[in-house]
Amino acid sequence: MDAEQWNIRIKGDVVNRIVKGSIAGGAGVALLLGGAGTFALWSESVTAEGGTVSTGNLDLALVADSEQWTDASPDVDENDTAFDPTTDSIVPGDVITFEQEFTVTAWGKNLRAQLQIDPDSYTIAQGVSDHVTVELELNSVGTTSATITEVNATTYEIDPNSDYDPGTTITFSGMVTITFDGDEETGANDSYGEEVDDAVDLDELAFDLTQVRP
Repeated sequence: MDAEQWNIRIKGDVVNRIVKGSIAGGAGVALLLGGAGTFALWSESVTAEGGTVSTGNLDLALVADSEQWTDASPDVDENDTAFDPTTDSIVPGDVITFEQEFTVTAWGKNLRAQLQIDPDSYTIAQGVSDHVTVELELNSVGTTSATITEVNATTYEIDPNSDYDPGTTITFSGMVTITFDGDEETGANDSYGEEVDDAVDLDELAFDLTQVRP
């Protein structure tokens, strides 16, 4: 064999060895990489005593047999204040009240609520609507644990005080005042509002208690 052929053979052996070495080396790397998932990685956990969170409550209920009608007209004798809507009729200048007691249960850190007369639960007949008004006055009965704020003629805001005991009820008296204004001039029609049946219909009167946000 001449030198040139030898040289070629030598070069060929070197190339073969390099290729074989590269394959073997790659396999070793692959083995190392393939085994990486078997390493034990450290981890720790702790449990905090966070406690539990509960929801509050908002409830409204009527006090049975607490409703009362009264003739509160300013010129009526104090011994004659009884009023029966089934037999008595109102005339200009009259002020009639309907009082109903109810209980409110309300607790929650940021709980505030508005109590109002449902505007769709009563009607004033067209024949007297220009001179008859309906208003609500809300008062606490006994010791109260809430602040009462008037919003408008038929709505109050109730804000339980910080000393309010959750689960207990607060009793309120809702007084609905019906006023038949007799001071305004009616022009030529001096018989305004006469003989109007169901002039003020409170038969389905409803009180609504609704949560509000500041």
